[in-house]
Amino acid sequence: MINELKAILEMAIKEEVFFSEFYKKAAEMADDGSAKTMLLSLSRIEAIHREKLETLDANKLGALILPDMITKEDIEAEIELLDISGFIDLREVLQFALSAEERAKLTYQKLGDAIDDKKAKSLFYMLANEEENHYNLISAEIERLG
Repeated sequence: MINELKAILEMAIKEEVFFSEFYKKAAEMADDGSAKTMLLSLSRIEAIHREKLETLDANKLGALILPDMITKEDIEAEIELLDISGFIDLREVLQFALSAEERAKLTYQKLGDAIDDKKAKSLFYMLANEEENHYNLISAEIERLG
């Protein structure tokens, strides 16, 4: 399970790095000031998520993953990393981000459910909650933009 958890954490970190950059690039293409501010904030928060994930010790926690609760294949199935240049407009970018935030929330909830370590469990649930907040922010921004 140690190698499995290492792979899972590496994928989660890769996704956080990707979305930090994705939101930064989305902010650059946004003409709307409110959307730009939100996207830059999300970029910073995703970078913080990466830092928090990097504090976890997969060697220590690998033995604490509950068998059959989550696999790296589960995580791979949830990750979708698309280049921002393939999107037509800000609305399309936000729709993609909305679905990505929902998947990230579910992934962190699964990780929280699957680990038998208080600190890691707390971190995964906190990240799931933050991803849900991101989902709500993006959803409100899509609605505001009409």
